[in-house]
Amino acid sequence: MEPKRFIGNDMARIYQRVNRELGPEAIIIETRSLLREGAEPLIELLATMDAAVIGPGIARDAKTLAVLKTLIAQAPCSLVLDASALQPWTIAAVSGRSAILTPHLGGSTAEALERI
Repeated sequence: MEPKRFIGNDMARIYQRVNRELGPEAIIIETRSLLREGAEPLIELLATMDAAVIGPGIARDAKTLAVLKTLIAQAPCSLVLDASALQPWTIAAVSGRSAILTPHLGGSTAEALERI
């Protein structure tokens, strides 16, 4: 699955297009806001959901991965983990919880499997 990229003149138009194409349930979290605010606001948001997809498009720098680890370990809903969310600590972080890990076939499969 390729990440979907939305480009526009302003954020309002971009969010309108996302809503039109992906539906009103789609929520986009920028890596910058995740780093600035930490995992707690997103953990509170996840408490209102049945499930969440985490990983695609997230940077793999040390600060982002630290926040991501906290987010995955404390997420109160079921998770589908892909891409950057597949790390050596992922299985331990979701142990005993409802989660699906999705390393996919293709060029990144070996890299994802090596990480986990």
